[in-house]
Formats: sequence, structure tokens, C-alpha cells
Amino acid sequence: MENNEKILYIANFSEKTNKLFDKINEIRPAKFIHYDINQIKAYAEESYPELVIICVSGLSYEEQHTINLFLQFRPEFRYILYGTKEECKDFHGKFNAKIIRYILTPVVESDFINSISEEINKIEGINPSEEKPKTPADERKKLLIVDDDTIFLRTLMNFFKDKYRVSVAKSGAEALASLEKVSPDLILLDYEMPVTNGPQTLQMIRQNKDFEKVPVFFLTGVSDPEQVKAALALKPEGYLLKTSGQLELVSRIDGFFAAKK
Repeated sequence: MENNEKILYIANFSEKTNKLFDKINEIRPAKFIHYDINQIKAYAEESYPELVIICVSGLSYEEQHTINLFLQFRPEFRYILYGTKEECKDFHGKFNAKIIRYILTPVVESDFINSISEEINKIEGINPSEEKPKTPADERKKLLIVDDDTIFLRTLMNFFKDKYRVSVAKSGAEALASLEKVSPDLILLDYEMPVTNGPQTLQMIRQNKDFEKVPVFFLTGVSDPEQVKAALALKPEGYLLKTSGQLELVSRIDGFFAAKK
């Protein structure tokens, strides 16, 4: 029997996931399965979904085991995992599965659906921006994103890559070494990093005469007022919370560059 579903959605049954499923189903015919390895395998044996979306948030041991088995059983599928940074990390690098995107929660519904649509468009070879005036690649502003968290770096790259030329660095030392090569128009800098933290990295950037005036936005997962106050005392161009949604983060960066024109 041939199935018409092009997206496999694996999650617990709830009002929220049912609502997300309805939205996904508007993009592409989708199949919703609970964490039942027999049902999932049976579906996979008779279908070849274009995309597999898995909620990895709040899983029991048995549910984690089910996902582990499936990633090993069909590593060639295109997977999107969504959950907190820590929950996604549990699956990062464990398998050779083709995990094409992590959607970090909390995430607003529109950002979630936009992420799914982007991946479907890539599969179909459709670039929605082709219908709009395109900015030549060599004229796009250059972002250097500095963070020791590989998953978060990948997430931000997905957020910004359609509008900006994005480079990444996983440490303060790597960021300093990248400056001359990248020559960024803006640096998004993690406030808390091991060895050389954000404030120390910012200080060293400003000691480099060639790049002392490059604007820097601090990134942080902490909204503690004292830390915000300490960060702003260093006079960065801005301060962004990692928990902000895609639309808010992109809007802040777009607004910064628009104000510079």
C-alpha cells in the first residue's frame, strides 16, 4: 500500500502537538505517530518520507530508546529534532543520522512552521527569495557568530543565512583569529564561554586597531538583571537573549543595519 504522507511527525499526543500537526499537514500531507517503534518501523518500511520531525522534549527512557533505535534503523532520512538545547545535545553526534536542523524550544508556532517550510523548499529546490529582489551575495552584510555551543551555532546560521553572509567561531581565540579573514560587519558574541569569555573577547577585539570599531552584540541565555547591567557597562551595540524567537532575533539585526543606512 502506498502512502501519500510526505512528512512523519513523531511526538506525544497533546493539544499543542495536535495543533502543530495540523499546521504541518497544511504544508505537506503528514503522518502523526506516537513513540511506538513497531508502528514507526512499519510506516518507514512502506513509505519514504521527505522529512521526519521528532519532538525530543521530556522523553521517558523508553521513548528515548525508541528514537535511538529509529535513528539507527533509518539514518538516511532527513531529520528535524526539536526540544531544548540540552535535549537536542543528547542526540547530537551519537549517530550517523542525517539531522538537518535543530529547532530549539521555547519557539513560537510561526517560527516552527517557517523552519519546516524552509526545509521542504530546499528539498524541492525552491528558493522563496527568488520572487523578491535579491541582494548579491558579495553585498550582503557579514556576521561573525561566536559561541561554544555547536547546536546553537547551527541554529543561528539557519536563522540568518538567507539574508547575511555568516561565519562562525567556537571560542574567543577562534573569533580573534577569524577577524582578518572574515572582516565582519557585526559580531554576535556569547557572553559566557569557557577559557576566554565574551567580555574578555570584546576587550581583545577593541585592542585590535583594524577591528576596534566593529559593532558587537552580546548573546546570552540569562536574563538576570545584574548580568544585563554588567554586559551593558561594556558598551556593546546590543544585547540579545538566546531564548528569543527567530523573528525577534532577525528583526533586531535587520533593524540595526537599517538604522546605519
